[in-house]
Amino acid sequence: MLEKIPPREQAGRDAITAFSAQFKAAGYAALEILDGGEVSVVYCDYHDDYVVKLVSATDQQFRFSQVKYKVKRNHQWKPLDLFGTPLRGKINFDAVKNSFGVKMLEHVRNFGDQCEDIILETNVHFHDQIETLCELISKGDISYREMTLYKNIRHAFIEHFCDGVFDSHVTCFCVEKFLSLLRLRPACTYLNEDDGNFELFAGKRIYQYSEVPLSEKEKEGIAKSLIELVRSKSVGRIHEKITVDELNKLAGIKLDDLLSILSISKAAYKTLAAGGDKKAIRNTSILQRVLGDWGCSNESIVYCCEAKSNWDDWLRVNRHDLSPLDTNFLMDRLQRTIGVLKRSAAPFPQLQVEIEEIFNVLNQDYKNREITREILFGGVMASIVRLEL
Repeated sequence: MLEKIPPREQAGRDAITAFSAQFKAAGYAALEILDGGEVSVVYCDYHDDYVVKLVSATDQQFRFSQVKYKVKRNHQWKPLDLFGTPLRGKINFDAVKNSFGVKMLEHVRNFGDQCEDIILETNVHFHDQIETLCELISKGDISYREMTLYKNIRHAFIEHFCDGVFDSHVTCFCVEKFLSLLRLRPACTYLNEDDGNFELFAGKRIYQYSEVPLSEKEKEGIAKSLIELVRSKSVGRIHEKITVDELNKLAGIKLDDLLSILSISKAAYKTLAAGGDKKAIRNTSILQRVLGDWGCSNESIVYCCEAKSNWDDWLRVNRHDLSPLDTNFLMDRLQRTIGVLKRSAAPFPQLQVEIEEIFNVLNQDYKNREITREILFGGVMASIVRLEL
């Protein structure tokens, strides 16, 4: 009986779907932190649907993002939807007041040059005139100033903000600035509900930024954990006098959060990263997988990462003084050790035997280069990474 009578409304379910899309977008953006570049934190549901913090050597900037989700896949967002301005006819200033554009323009006024981008992300598409306007502005083609859409937006926003407090010239500049920072992201299929695209895109993004290969089951598990992480960072009231540390804890996603989801040891990763390993996340993942199969404890894995880092330091110092013959002999001998370990039923105990043998052979030739059993052990760890066992 229950299923035969249509429900009065589905607003609650639609709202949950929209929030799910927002969580996916924030989680997807947070994966860029793995790149080790300027993206340092993603703040969830704070100032906007999510905000990306970019930190450089001299400054910090913010990327503000709104997520617009539609169940109907052939929908197009029109100027009225985004700016409160119709394609033709009289402007309704109540629609302008409540529009996406007015709310996002506040970021330009509040953050000035620290506002790097304003992102509008959706699973559907935008009206052609909106895309044309943004494309012309991004190219620096001032012909956009002759577009009716631009004139309507400018007029509507200036009228809205020109309340006797803000000079109209400054407001006009803000409108221009807002439109120049506006970035459209249409047809983001990873936002869609129940089609598996988020798991697929997240897996590709993880590999893009960290080169950590994932099985289908791992992709699914990480995707769920990522969405749950964003959800946990999107709840709870944030008071006005919050500190940066408190904000990061309550609303921010940082590298440590992602390492936990990827099941990568923070201690092992930080050891490699501190040693200048450019692929620290990937290399930690490889060592954890191989050494875990060998039955090593987490403490042993951290030690192995330290040994690899020490080997990298030793090789950087000594490789230019070694002859090509010596270098190739050493690298070949370490790699052949991996083959022995693959065939061994107890690889870690066998490794000790192999290291001792290599050390005894090389000790006389390398005694002036401070080669030790620990350095050779680190060389084997580096060979494991290099061969991607």
